[in-house]
Amino acid sequence: MVVLTILLAILSFKLLGGNITNSLPIASFASTNSAPLSFWNIFEISIAMPISWLPVISDYTKDVENPVNGTMISAVAYTIASLWMYILGMQIVGIGTTSIAQSILMAGLGATGVIILVLSTVTSNFVAANSAGESAKAIVNRINPRIAGVVVSILSCVLAISGIMDHYIGFLYLIASVFAPMAAVLLVSFYLSKEESGNAKTWYWNLFAWFAGFIVYQVTVGLDSIPLGPTLLAIIVSAVLAYIGVLVKNKSQAI
Repeated sequence: MVVLTILLAILSFKLLGGNITNSLPIASFASTNSAPLSFWNIFEISIAMPISWLPVISDYTKDVENPVNGTMISAVAYTIASLWMYILGMQIVGIGTTSIAQSILMAGLGATGVIILVLSTVTSNFVAANSAGESAKAIVNRINPRIAGVVVSILSCVLAISGIMDHYIGFLYLIASVFAPMAAVLLVSFYLSKEESGNAKTWYWNLFAWFAGFIVYQVTVGLDSIPLGPTLLAIIVSAVLAYIGVLVKNKSQAI
């Protein structure tokens, strides 16, 4: 990670410092691509990215000695890295491309650029594969998380080769519709519920609360003018429904 950070700093210095050769005209670049995303589309994607990493970060912070400090450090580090990559991405678009590989070549980074691509891909995909293995074990305890991670990696390679990356933005929307209401239900259940271990009724109600938020997102994501946006609406709906379940459960226990 230290090597990758240093190399990314070098790339950032070259891009932000204007040391670019053969930059492409913005007009010609825009004319050869599909219609640009609106501000709210970009806003939704910027929400989907950090939300999609919640389970991955949780798989690591659940085993640290100090969960509060571990979670805080993870959140701060991810925020800084995300802002850094957003700025870098805007600069790459500014030189007339959306390809990180092409921008590396235009910055004059040959072998260094290859190392950046390899390290960034290996590090991010490793933690994602590990998270997939841990999630599989949480669902079925008999599953070996390492084997599950390898299987997921192979399937991911097959999907990438098949052309799924052409639908990457749609995939980000799907991630947000799944993880945003899930996080809302999780937080409400953890902080507001007095029940230490959920029973079947609580589990099914929380599943319903999550599904309601998922449907709200899927219905509203294709609409142009939605107050708050699909992600926040899905979070609110799932959180309110989950909290209703908590209130009903607490009231029944008090009687």
